Amino acid sequence: KVENSLAKGSTIIFTTGFLANAVNGEKLAELAGVEYPIVVKHQKATHIVENNSYVKLEKELDLESKISVKDAEIILTAAGKNKIPFLIRSKNTETSIYTLNTHTFSQKDFDKVGEVLLCPRQLGLLDLPRSWTNKIRESFNSGLNIHLDAPSRVVIQPIGNLGWIFHNYNKTETTISFTSDKIVNAKLINGLTGGEFNHSGNNITLNLKPRSRIFVKIN
Repeated sequence: KVENSLAKGSTIIFTTGFLANAVNGEKLAELAGVEYPIVVKHQKATHIVENNSYVKLEKELDLESKISVKDAEIILTAAGKNKIPFLIRSKNTETSIYTLNTHTFSQKDFDKVGEVLLCPRQLGLLDLPRSWTNKIRESFNSGLNIHLDAPSRVVIQPIGNLGWIFHNYNKTETTISFTSDKIVNAKLINGLTGGEFNHSGNNITLNLKPRSRIFVKIN
């Protein structure tokens, strides 16, 4: 399935946990450009690395493994006691493969706090700095030729030629900036209210109220 998707020009996003446990993990890790075997040993990152400086995180970041790069570019680096790659891109120019070194929850995490349905703890992944959140979106959306400048918990949902829906899952109002060549000289309508958006060139700025959504429709 991965090879078929790559042949169609799709972007593939692996997690380190998937590569470590997949039946064809070694072959997939080679495609991703990371060392194999991948030892799952949860790491805690207290800082991120930006412009060769350490920036303290608001909440600790859970990492799946102390992964090693073989033939890939490290896009984002986290740090605890040591530097650990967080987002990696394969150097194979014929493919678009990313590896995200993140850990969410395992059954052990639920058992530890006696929980069944609710999240057993908060995730630092949801409170990453805006610069990192933008970089992750930019990487995963590289084939769409769009750019969203927004904090974490803000999601873009492309709807083909109709436009985009922006979701704000934060408890506070936020301002975002969105860029796409599709909006140049286009009339942009609020698909939920019918009003018209003002924009300049290929960029539009939007204010999203807490836990709200906006449908930017191309007319």
